[in-house]
Amino acid sequence: MTIYDSCNEDTGDKKHGGFYCQKCGEQVPVGFQHYHADELLKKIHEGEKPLGQLSEKTFAVQHSPNYPNPYLVRLTGENKGIVDLKPSHLTADILGYGKTLGEAVTMALEIQERQKNNTPAFTDACE
Repeated sequence: MTIYDSCNEDTGDKKHGGFYCQKCGEQVPVGFQHYHADELLKKIHEGEKPLGQLSEKTFAVQHSPNYPNPYLVRLTGENKGIVDLKPSHLTADILGYGKTLGEAVTMALEIQERQKNNTPAFTDACE
């Protein structure tokens, strides 16, 4: 499993369209960071923000490159102990969308906090 997350620094050679991962050999587009699942989990458990904020939460991450906000982070909904993974119109999960994984995590955590405080949530960013 490979996860890309955008970053602000130029990580590759624009002329050749990015760089190749030394671990797996996969070509990574310019402007993106390249993580393997084990590295991502390490970042979560080491507390690197915003991903580290997931370390004490039940969550699921989904990625679909065909959407404007390709990352989806699901957190357990109010009074739920599991992520149900149902479609967005049927789920009790808290859904955070983003162009990057960090944006999706931040959105999901903000919605969860608003639910705890009984304040209105955002509109669905996927629409």
